[in-house]
Amino acid sequence: MSLWVDEGWSAITADQDTLPAVTDMVVEDVHPPLHLYLLHIWRQLTGTSVFALRYMAVLATLLTAAFIYRLGSDLFDNQTGLIASLLYVTHDLVIVLGQEVRQYPLAMLLSVMTVWVYWRFWTETSWQRGVAFVVSGAALLWTLYWGGFVLLSLAVHAMVTQPRRVVRFASANLVIGILFLPWVPILLQQTVDDLPEGIGHALPAETNSYEILAFQLLGRPEIFWGILGIAGTFHLGRRRWWPDATTMLLASVVGITLALSIALNYFYASLSFRNLAILLPPFGLLVGHTIARFRSYERAILVLIAVAFGLTLTDAGPPTRLPWPRIANHITHHSRADDVVLIETWFDTYAFEYYLEDVESIRSQVRRRDENKAPPGFTGDEVGAAQGIWIMRFASDTDIRPALHDLGFVDSGSFQWQTPLSPVDLWRLDRPAEGLVEVFGTEIALNRYSVRRQPDGVS
Repeated sequence: MSLWVDEGWSAITADQDTLPAVTDMVVEDVHPPLHLYLLHIWRQLTGTSVFALRYMAVLATLLTAAFIYRLGSDLFDNQTGLIASLLYVTHDLVIVLGQEVRQYPLAMLLSVMTVWVYWRFWTETSWQRGVAFVVSGAALLWTLYWGGFVLLSLAVHAMVTQPRRVVRFASANLVIGILFLPWVPILLQQTVDDLPEGIGHALPAETNSYEILAFQLLGRPEIFWGILGIAGTFHLGRRRWWPDATTMLLASVVGITLALSIALNYFYASLSFRNLAILLPPFGLLVGHTIARFRSYERAILVLIAVAFGLTLTDAGPPTRLPWPRIANHITHHSRADDVVLIETWFDTYAFEYYLEDVESIRSQVRRRDENKAPPGFTGDEVGAAQGIWIMRFASDTDIRPALHDLGFVDSGSFQWQTPLSPVDLWRLDRPAEGLVEVFGTEIALNRYSVRRQPDGVS
């Protein structure tokens, strides 16, 4: 699978020479930097292939399943932990996000880790467990801003269930806040300054958005998963069946985080099922807790049904992946050392750029947008040394070829790839050495040379 737009941005950002350079690019994003810092270090150890970059996400997903099992075992029993882990790795959205070069697998790992170390701190308020909670909570907040809602829900749980020890929990959260303070100015710049109206891909505050959240987070059929999750708040099959500190912990993380995210969306457009994927581990534990309360044969049937739903009702489809590897490979194998590629798209710029090898490129359309320039968005000096130019145009109506014609280039090739979103045009332009060109329709243009036959051959 080729990288898609957000993955391409992650790959290019992590490819910067230094961590400060990574930070400079993260400022333009809508997330904190920890995932990209780790990805920057990871690629130094494993390489820059798509497999290597994605394996970090796969590893995080596997570790998440392990922590879900441990948390389920500590809160309830081994059966609950095992069932919840199985449901997690077969969840449709987890299968999609768990293979992406993005921060979501790491955020899901840190969310369940934070809940687990919090529970250990809740059962024994030692300084060692307090430090573990602070480190895990701070890492979560530096990975995904929505981690703050998880921390707030844990604080509410502590106040309700351990009011006499609330000072210790408040102190731990205060330290987490202090550790996050250096990033607060960047957070304000990302939101108040750069995106005052909200995040572009946020779901609107309307009924259809909540339906999307339901099937993305719960899975299909929503009523099946919803009933199992709500039932998990109670201890079915026990005389004392009402919620206690264990089930309240999971329910508060899911309920408070979801409620605050929906409420925030009315004031600042930010609702996204990808960000709320951090709720999948605690919700899966609630479902696992319900299923584990049944008798063995009933439990087996429910697990089989749940896994079948997760693997067959695949509504959380992956994003559209465009044929950038094939296009970049074509350019790489048909280019000279001094050729330049002009990237005429703002949508998938970085994903395409990732696949270009040893060919200079200019993000011409992105530059026009950022610098508010008119086409073509570059100067003649930038392409002046090039004898050949490729133009890759996607999801754009602007044709910058006339500007290159004025610089002495002529059209020499035209290619097109059809995609589900929009065609990808690839144009080749060359600067003829002698100014004589033989044109064959609109598909190809060749230099025309004089050929003289010599007695000993052709020259």
